[in-house]
Amino acid sequence: MNSIYQPIMVSFLESIFILGGLILCGFLLGFLEKETDRNLMQSFGQTGVLLTSLLGTPVHEIGHAAMALLFGHKITKIKLLQVNHPNGVLGYVEHSYNPKNFYQRVGNFFIALGPIFSGTASLFAAMYFLLPKTFRLMTGSLSGVRHLKFSIQDFGLYLWKNFKALFSSLFTLTNFHHVYFWIFLVIAVSISSHIALSSKDLEGMWDGFLVAFLAVFAIHFLVYEFGNHGIPEIMFYLQYGSFWILYLLSVSIMLSVIAWLISFVLSIF
Repeated sequence: MNSIYQPIMVSFLESIFILGGLILCGFLLGFLEKETDRNLMQSFGQTGVLLTSLLGTPVHEIGHAAMALLFGHKITKIKLLQVNHPNGVLGYVEHSYNPKNFYQRVGNFFIALGPIFSGTASLFAAMYFLLPKTFRLMTGSLSGVRHLKFSIQDFGLYLWKNFKALFSSLFTLTNFHHVYFWIFLVIAVSISSHIALSSKDLEGMWDGFLVAFLAVFAIHFLVYEFGNHGIPEIMFYLQYGSFWILYLLSVSIMLSVIAWLISFVLSIF
């Protein structure tokens, strides 16, 4: 019984910290997107939302498409951007897969979360080219993740510290006089206001999540049974890997918070 218990616990923790963390990021980004869009609607009307969709929607749909291809799904139809659709749908990716294929079923979870990955990658790319100093600050912080304790509280404090550092690095007098800073803000607002997951995106997530959990459990069970009882080593790499992934995604949340603050200020005036 003990040989089953420990792999289950490791799999459960990994699912909570990585898979559950991804889902939490998705819901937080969804809330921030909704509030940002509401402020933009108040300031500029539907035009404001449509203008941000020119960049944000293609990045969103490319995330779905990239994950679909990565997990062997067939893309049957794709629309990166459309305006004046009667249902208000700005873009979509339709795909098919073999339900009997374990790998492709796991893919449903990551396809749903694709916009988070594509949005985060796009934000980092924009930061790299437009604000290299801030980019070095954010990527340099990754080295500190390795030394964190396996604690949600410590990780939360670490994120708060880096959020303050990001905010201070972005909003400086020097940046206010630099055109690249304003270009980056436009890009960040556009991507952040379309990075979250729609209700349709979430439809196939839960089946993929269950299959992903079973895959994680199977791997840990085999490692525990035949890998010299390497649970402590797995926990170490779980700590580092999960915190590293969640830190990267947290930058998207930080920038989404900043995008919301900007939209809120605009809505006041």
